[in-house]
Amino acid sequence: ISMVEVTPDLKQAKVYFVVPDGIDAGNVRKGLEKARGFFRSQIAGLLNLRYTPELIFYYDVHHEEAERLDEIFRQIAKDKKADDDSA
Repeated sequence: ISMVEVTPDLKQAKVYFVVPDGIDAGNVRKGLEKARGFFRSQIAGLLNLRYTPELIFYYDVHHEEAERLDEIFRQIAKDKKADDDSA
């Protein structure tokens, strides 16, 4: 789980998730949706809320983009160091 956004009335929670490379995000989403009732019952038991939020699951594409940018920055730093070492 990378992030959760809850509506002001606490009736809905958008749950963003990430998966390791090689794992199908669609299958993970199906598993999370199948376990939605269990998650809600656990939340209800832990929190004293008037309503237990409806959980809506989303694959977090921003996490994937951030990892890609991190790799680009690492490569730039590596190339710069190689240029500095050869000068």
